[in-house]
Amino acid sequence: GRGRGNNKWESPKGCLLYSFITDLRDSKVTYLATMQYIISIAIVDTILSLTNNRIQLQLKWPNDIYYNNLKIGGVLCESIYD
Repeated sequence: GRGRGNNKWESPKGCLLYSFITDLRDSKVTYLATMQYIISIAIVDTILSLTNNRIQLQLKWPNDIYYNNLKIGGVLCESIYD
């Protein structure tokens, strides 16, 4: 995988990795900057909801998700302009 800057990592077999591509045009481009924040918060909220808040998750702003002081995920949004 790849993170910000030159950060790279290898995930062990069986890890959940997810990517998506979206086409934002004109007026919707203004929302691009906030997407990683919204997605990060939604992931944490969903996991907490599914576990009835039985686990301790932390969001290291703006995009890293931690469990017991161990990074378990992150959200990276990138853009390419034509």
